Amino acid sequence: MRFRASSDQLFGVRELVRETLGTRGCDRSEVDSVVLAVDEACANIIRHAYGACGVGDIVIQILVQGNDCVIRLRDYAQRVDPEAVCCQPLRELSPGGLGMVLIEKTMDRYDFAEAADGKGNVLEMRKRMSLSTKN
Repeated sequence: MRFRASSDQLFGVRELVRETLGTRGCDRSEVDSVVLAVDEACANIIRHAYGACGVGDIVIQILVQGNDCVIRLRDYAQRVDPEAVCCQPLRELSPGGLGMVLIEKTMDRYDFAEAADGKGNVLEMRKRMSLSTKN
């Protein structure tokens, strides 16, 4: 799904992730955690990658293979240095700086990859999900 990089689009993104994982039988609390991580990652893209220009798109891919969930977020903003986006210790965070901490704590793994065309940024997040009969 491709959407405009704007905070008013995040409700639809959250619902897409919730519905996609929920229909696969994933545990509701884990789904909620992944939804929050995706929301934070998208907010970071909107705020930091697009920043002042505020214009652009984000593409989200959700892949579910067995119990493994892979979410890729791609933007078309100026390339960022993955080292500059790393998770910092809580005592060193500024207000609003919890996004990467939350992603690191929620997801099993996250990586930045280069887009095939060399433009923009790709964030890939992975989570092994528990299956639940109660959703």
